[in-house]
Amino acid sequence: MSSASFNADNNTPSSRPEHGMSQESRELCEGFMEAAWKKLFPDRDIEGATKTWFWDQIYVNWDPVVIPALRTRDPDRPLSSFATVVGTWSEDLPVAHPTSQQQVARRAGAVAYMRPYWDRAHGCPRFSIVDSNGSIASEEFLRNSAVPAGTLPVCTRRQYATAIKNWDNSQPRWVTSYNNGLIINLIRAHICARATPAMQAYLAGWSISDLKSYDLITEKLSPSLEFWEEMPNLIGAFPSFWRDVANAVLNDATSREFELIYTL
Repeated sequence: MSSASFNADNNTPSSRPEHGMSQESRELCEGFMEAAWKKLFPDRDIEGATKTWFWDQIYVNWDPVVIPALRTRDPDRPLSSFATVVGTWSEDLPVAHPTSQQQVARRAGAVAYMRPYWDRAHGCPRFSIVDSNGSIASEEFLRNSAVPAGTLPVCTRRQYATAIKNWDNSQPRWVTSYNNGLIINLIRAHICARATPAMQAYLAGWSISDLKSYDLITEKLSPSLEFWEEMPNLIGAFPSFWRDVANAVLNDATSREFELIYTL
């Protein structure tokens, strides 16, 4: 069977995968596409060009006689694509299970990164200092040439703002790549099930519930001093500092007009 053409409803050749589908089948598949689109643009209807792109991808590197994988693997994400260099280690760090890679990453003078995340329990950003393998280390081992030793916070306003922006800028590409791959496999699964009804039960576990959301920190920040005064622990101890960080991020933020389509 040619992998370039296949009719989902009657197993006959078709110039495009959506041609020859019943209206019900096509609407179901395009509903999958809409779900992925809404993760990125919740207030906008999916564009026709994006639907066409999805349909074009159905048979790229896939033969319809091959059952698609039931899950889509997370795209590889090098640490440098979402974390920010903030200094080096002042001394050798503890290594729980030594390997040559870990020892190099946690050796005095090795590069230290900062990785932000959103603390949902307290409604504020947090920042982890990590080695080049992504393993967390104590801030006390960070040597940051921009901040005197023993100073808190351990990084500058610009460094924290840059870390947030780098994290947010990395989100659309890797989440979109995952979501696009999931939707394409969902449609492939539907095609398989339609062509071979015996597969329907096997593929019944497929769901758009596996779509990932975009965990953007910028959208949750507030420029209000009162907001930061209510934050816990280290964050709440320096409200004006964190207000300045938030303003630096928000003043530099650009519209979230990210492209949904990326090469898989």
